[in-house]
Amino acid sequence: MDIYLVDGTYELFRHYYALPSARDSDGREVAAVRGVLASVLGMMKGRATHIAVATDHVIESFRNALWPREKMHTERFLRVFRAAEAETEVVLRRLHGCR
Repeated sequence: MDIYLVDGTYELFRHYYALPSARDSDGREVAAVRGVLASVLGMMKGRATHIAVATDHVIESFRNALWPREKMHTERFLRVFRAAEAETEVVLRRLHGCR
């Protein structure tokens, strides 16, 4: 049995900043969602028998003062990020029964 617990918030941040912008037919930013799903699908194709993706909320903390450039979140970023988080959840729930 291979069990994976994925830090969904980290993965969304990572893919949001690492991948070029991509938009769906409605104009929504989807690159981060695609990146997270590609990671999860890779685990599913591999040896993973169980996968859980957990997310938390973006909050202000002492880290914002320590790393202001890395923690600078504009309203646009937060809007895109929250939409990506919600869309990732929808797609992962649909994938749940695929295996």
